[in-house]
Parts: sequence; C-alpha cells; structure tokens
Amino acid sequence: MSPKIYSIVRDFLRERAAHIALGNAVSSKQVSKGCPQESVSGPTLWNILISGLIEILLKAPDVKTVVFADDIMIMIKGPSHSAILTTLQSTLRTIEGWSKEHKLEISKEKSALMPMFIRKREE
Repeated sequence: MSPKIYSIVRDFLRERAAHIALGNAVSSKQVSKGCPQESVSGPTLWNILISGLIEILLKAPDVKTVVFADDIMIMIKGPSHSAILTTLQSTLRTIEGWSKEHKLEISKEKSALMPMFIRKREE
C-alpha cells in the first residue's frame, strides 16, 4: 500500500472516542478497535482485511463460504455426520489461527452453529 493511503487509513482509525449523553451527563471513552460505525470506508476496510481468510476458506474442500457485509457464513457438506464434524473442526481451527495471526477477535455471542441434515429415504 502506498504511504499516503496508509497514512489516511491510520489517521481515520486512531485517536477516536465514543461519547454518550444521558440527560445533562456526558461520558467519553477512547476507542482502539474497529471501524467507526456507519462509516463509508468501514465495509471496504473490512473487505480488505478479511480477504485473506476468505481466500483460504474458498480453497477448502466441502466448505462453501458466503460473505455479506461483515458477516461470514460457512456451510459444510459431507457423506456422514463424523465427516462433517471433522471438516468443521478443521475449518474452525483455520479461522482461529488466522484470526490470532491478524489480532482479530471472533465474537462468540454473535456466532452460531446451525446443524442441518438431509436424510435420504430408501425406496
């Protein structure tokens, strides 16, 4: 990235504060993580940041990755319950390793596992 673009992004993300007002009381706190909410640049910065993980996930067999805004959905298919669980564990380890390497935290409160099975009926 060019030094000028780096400087613009750095300045956009540093020395920020969050403010809350309740009645006549106002409180402020320094913010050191994330993009400003509802910023125009936020989604673009997210896409740049997460693109490395998405590239890795797109290469994984039996894993389909869907990205929308700042959400990622991973769908896993397999011939058996145990095969799906093995792929799931491997995929989650990959995501965890990538996240730690890039100093990102995954919100457990905003994450969910939704098992869905298709059972074939024998005729």
